[in-house]
Amino acid sequence: MTLDQLNYLLVLAEEQNVTRAAQRLYITQPTLTTFITKLEKELGTKLFDRTRNPVRLTDNGELYIKKMREILLAEQQLKEELKYHDSGRRRIRIGIGYAHSTMWAQRLAARLLNIYPQLDIQFHEGQEARMISELRKNEIDVFFGHAEIDPVSFVFGELMEERIALLVPRKYVPDAPENPDPSCPVEIRLELLEKMRMIIPGNSMGLNLNVQLLWKHYSITPDSLIQTNNTISGVQMAAEGLGYMLGNEELVKFLQPDQRSNVVYCTLPDMKQTRKYYYGYAGNNPEKEIILETIRIIKQISGADHQA
Repeated sequence: MTLDQLNYLLVLAEEQNVTRAAQRLYITQPTLTTFITKLEKELGTKLFDRTRNPVRLTDNGELYIKKMREILLAEQQLKEELKYHDSGRRRIRIGIGYAHSTMWAQRLAARLLNIYPQLDIQFHEGQEARMISELRKNEIDVFFGHAEIDPVSFVFGELMEERIALLVPRKYVPDAPENPDPSCPVEIRLELLEKMRMIIPGNSMGLNLNVQLLWKHYSITPDSLIQTNNTISGVQMAAEGLGYMLGNEELVKFLQPDQRSNVVYCTLPDMKQTRKYYYGYAGNNPEKEIILETIRIIKQISGADHQA
């Protein structure tokens, strides 16, 4: 099956009508009907229930489309791999979260290209669970994040200890110093948080685990939540007074200068103020040299940021 043929199935599933689907695909209705009938005969199962109006995918039809998408994606990735092997070009595919990519990607790319001028660099920004899945499927070469991965199957190590704090709108801490200082967070009482909405990361993000531990340790049960996978959006909401969040101290740097004083670095009594940041890669990756150079550069960059 080709991508075009898979598209026949997808369009028919969307339109739920053979005539409209054929019109969208710029083919005749008999052509589409013949294709579906022949495919179902080859598979020995019905993909669509065409006795009903509208036409509906069967359970087997949904499963077939899902699996064919995976197969065609894998085939496309294999073709790209073979193309790279034949061309002699080199590349690095870096899995990293949105916020850290925004902080580091420009400097990382510049330093890598200074060493490898012809290098192709691909940043795969996203949620940590997805990036770990991509690492296992060899869709990225190196992972940077807070989630721990299998140290038997991968080379796995700690990059740094990252400082975190409660990022609280100033209106709730009016007596806090005017210039926020991440190294000296303001200690607040737990009761203060009961009056505030909390901004939390998505369930598949590494920071979500820290939020869950915070709730458990202090028996926090927020009455109202805002959830976002983009921590930069989260800190912007905190600056607007929409709620507080647990986050990396560097997030405040993404705010406009006139907004930064709207967020106060806070902590609770005995609150853990750091979390580990890791790297991981497959030890048999043919681009191990570039991977190690990438890790070395990230260590330099993150160290400079941490001291800022």
